[in-house]
Amino acid sequence: MYVFIVNELAGGGKGRRIYEQLRQTELFQSLNRTCHFTKGPEDATKIMQQIVKDYAQIKTIVVIGGDGTFHEVINGLDDQLVPVSLIPSGSGNDFSRGFGISGRPLTVLEKIVAGTDEKPYYFGEYIKDGAKKRQFINCIGFGFDAKVVSRTNKPRLRKVLNYFRLGRLLYVIALLQALIKFKPFNIDIELDGKKKTIINCWMVTITNHPYFGGGMKIIPGTKIEPTYFPVLVVHSIPKWKVLLLFITVFTGKHLNLKGVDLYKPVENFSMKTDQELLMQVDGELKRCQSCQVSKQTKANIIQGTGITGKKIVSQS
Repeated sequence: MYVFIVNELAGGGKGRRIYEQLRQTELFQSLNRTCHFTKGPEDATKIMQQIVKDYAQIKTIVVIGGDGTFHEVINGLDDQLVPVSLIPSGSGNDFSRGFGISGRPLTVLEKIVAGTDEKPYYFGEYIKDGAKKRQFINCIGFGFDAKVVSRTNKPRLRKVLNYFRLGRLLYVIALLQALIKFKPFNIDIELDGKKKTIINCWMVTITNHPYFGGGMKIIPGTKIEPTYFPVLVVHSIPKWKVLLLFITVFTGKHLNLKGVDLYKPVENFSMKTDQELLMQVDGELKRCQSCQVSKQTKANIIQGTGITGKKIVSQS
């Protein structure tokens, strides 16, 4: 059974267009399949929680949507070891870029069905303010990063840019808006047992691969690892240098700026502040005072794909 999770609104309607294109192909019609459509936030998570109860024999879950939809699907699976695939149709598509998913939607589906190019992927895990453990696929960020995300979530701006197929500019415009009013903060962090207090901090970002914000190489050279991740800390710099940082982020030169510290490899990270801090997880906005971050601890061999917590079918 192929289970399709479709976000028709992803990418300003791109998800709907891709689904309609695939639905008319012989390959799609030949599959033993079921299709589920999201209607709002967290729908994909709720759908997945029900699906894993109802379907005993799932061959692959195929997500047609963006990073947000994929994030929800993964968190709906919890610890269920179910093959998952992605046909990217969002505005940013950082996961597909970081993982190497490319090609026309039909080509991607053909590779999913053929079972080729299967690779392991190791998700990040986090616990916010002592709540239930959740997972992230791309990155988790505290401070300015999250403030920018709060601006990208403005529906009017997103709708206009997507209409003109300029979705990749969304993060850049939101960044300029956030820069005007943002105020740095103080934060206590712990990196594999080593404690640090960061004064006048702008942002702390943890990633599973190099990209965020629709293709920005926030931490160049980052590889998908089973245990470790890099941590980027930006602090004690003026606003003009923050702007310079994001101008040079596409080339990776921002790592040479004073006030930009990169820690790697890190196995366990924690943070604490004396007031609620804005945070983002795969573009989903939250607030917290404390958070612990690590990689998956459960490893299994799944259908010859390698050691991973869940099998992700790559279409690189």
